Amino acid sequence: MANANIPEYTLVSECDLPKEVEEIMLEGETFIKAYKTFRDSVTFTNKRIVFRDS
Repeated sequence: MANANIPEYTLVSECDLPKEVEEIMLEGETFIKAYKTFRDSVTFTNKRIVFRDS
């Protein structure tokens, strides 16, 4: 298999639902967990994974 550019994230600590993500959540979408990376965050919902670049 060829080398792929797959980003890596180190999840540093659990955090609350970021306000920016809450504002774009879809109808019927529910928050599961969010984690801080070193400067960004990743949020898991029942419909998607949202990567937030700070």
